[in-house]
Amino acid sequence: MSGRILWAAMFWVMLAGGVGAAPASNAREADTQGLIDHGPAAPIFNNRFTFASYDKDGRPLLMTYPAETFSTKYLLLIDPLTGALEQMDLPGPPRGDAPFAAIFSSRNRLYTLFGRTFLEFDPAERRFTFWQHVSDNLAMRMTEDDNGIIWAGVYPKAHLYSFNPDTRELIDHGAMNKESWPQYPRGLACDDAGWVYAGIGATASQLVARNPDTGQFTLLLDESERRQAWPEVFRGSNGRVYARPTSDSPWLELYRGERREIEKPPVARVPMLEGAQGIQRVALAKGPRITQFNITEKFLMLEEPDTGKPRRVEFDYHSDGAYVKSIIAGPDGRTIYGSTGLPLRVISLDTVTGTLSHQPGQHMGGHLNALALQRGHIIAAQYSGGYLYDYDTAKPIGGTGDQQNPRRLNKRSSAINRPHALLALADGRRVIMVGTPDYGLTGGGMLIYDLESEEHHLLTHEQLIRHHSTVALAQLPDGLVVGGTTIVAGTGGQAVAKEAELYLFDPDRREVVWHAPFSPSVPAVRDLVVASDGLVHGLTNRSGKALYFVFDPARREVVHQRELEGVGEVAGNQAPRAMLVGSDGMIYCLFRDAIGRITPGSREFKKLVSLPTRATTGLAELNGRLYFSTLTNIWSWPIPPLEP
Repeated sequence: MSGRILWAAMFWVMLAGGVGAAPASNAREADTQGLIDHGPAAPIFNNRFTFASYDKDGRPLLMTYPAETFSTKYLLLIDPLTGALEQMDLPGPPRGDAPFAAIFSSRNRLYTLFGRTFLEFDPAERRFTFWQHVSDNLAMRMTEDDNGIIWAGVYPKAHLYSFNPDTRELIDHGAMNKESWPQYPRGLACDDAGWVYAGIGATASQLVARNPDTGQFTLLLDESERRQAWPEVFRGSNGRVYARPTSDSPWLELYRGERREIEKPPVARVPMLEGAQGIQRVALAKGPRITQFNITEKFLMLEEPDTGKPRRVEFDYHSDGAYVKSIIAGPDGRTIYGSTGLPLRVISLDTVTGTLSHQPGQHMGGHLNALALQRGHIIAAQYSGGYLYDYDTAKPIGGTGDQQNPRRLNKRSSAINRPHALLALADGRRVIMVGTPDYGLTGGGMLIYDLESEEHHLLTHEQLIRHHSTVALAQLPDGLVVGGTTIVAGTGGQAVAKEAELYLFDPDRREVVWHAPFSPSVPAVRDLVVASDGLVHGLTNRSGKALYFVFDPARREVVHQRELEGVGEVAGNQAPRAMLVGSDGMIYCLFRDAIGRITPGSREFKKLVSLPTRATTGLAELNGRLYFSTLTNIWSWPIPPLEP
């Protein structure tokens, strides 16, 4: 286990309003072919958990599990009085995940389980005192029983784990409930008789009770009571557990494995230092009060106990950066814009000066999966919630009400939770957003929004293609829209359809006019563009390779397809944008390991350049260069001249 001490000194230039700018000198040329790495778009952390305690010398200590690119590699130990920070490597093998649950126990220990590893940290000794590899991914909820035993409900198979701090034994008690879809045990509590209760979501909710004498699990909900929901579960001050299977169902009192329907819990919940992602438990027993902790902006605020005066304390750390989720060429002809995820930062690369900047998205959260240009603004589609935003890049980010920038355009709907494609229609007014539905649901919707009139229509999967979600869109010269689907359900849901489809959609009549399964069968169509030949060119993945195909909308059939060798799978994140019709009329494609070019008409494919690191998000063109990302960094490459 290693650590390094970083003192409060800012190594990024922090501009007004929380903007961080990386100077042009950070860009480096990767090879003789002109690839340039412009550096990390936003070298910052997102808070997963923060708890306050004291070390053995009585010094206050903030313990923070941070995340970058959805991975936690460190534990940050911060002295809130001075900003001194220790960045500790985690014990055990590298873990490609971040914690979703943690608990600070009555014995002054911090516990979490993620990346298939259970961890115990002792703040008094400032070291990890126990870690063990497990077979399951990560805890969704943790709790402590009356004997000090730590319990964890684990995703995705709903296993229940326990850790005894006295015997140092970690036990896998097996699956509490068995389903064909991933399960989220986001509710967990123990009664004073030693029974453990779990609330499991989200495809079909379930409550489970574990008998402390036999170790057996009992399902407490009949099939008729199960819904797409996140059951609420908590320990009451009377030693009993209270649960609500859905937001509109009756409350249940749970005790010794039995359930009793009640109007509402008669007692308050027992406070416990635990929680789900993003929780901050930073109250100190003595001394200054911590009124604000902002890991992304690298500062905290104290309130002095004697005077009540605020004091700002800055700290610093090293981060490889937040995950770049989307990029687009802006309307000014010189700037590349984009979004990172968790934390959401609006990023911009000035291609003239080379300055790479980032700033908070203010009222936006999650990440912007898909971007499109319409009416001179960037329209953005956000996970989670499927919100659309109108971003005027000529104005500063901020404001309230109608003056918000970016401005939210729609209300939340369960039909689209995770946007996968955003299309600006040729009429210059409308955009279409599509994606997968809310957690546990199957079949995504479509939102058609008119930016001029603000009229909008939401279609469900029953009105499009039942049990499918649309993940790729392109518009034909005659105004029809071609869509490509996926059979994948909302996160944690169960797929029903067997193969992806292509379809034609009339945006004026708002109806599907034709659809058919893609052949040969694939689970998802990754991306689509319409080229100068009037045909639809697309990409998907099959058997670990990229598959290129051409769809003729007049004949309504796929007229060409072939596997592409030596380029890897199609790149792209939740919204792929792996294909782009360039200003020269050629189709440029982003793969994990290469950039390629397709010539419309001849359908000739040529691999143009191998990439030194795997591409993740693309693809934008500006002033003769293609821009894309590799997890955290923005890259560019000059488009080569066409061969005579």
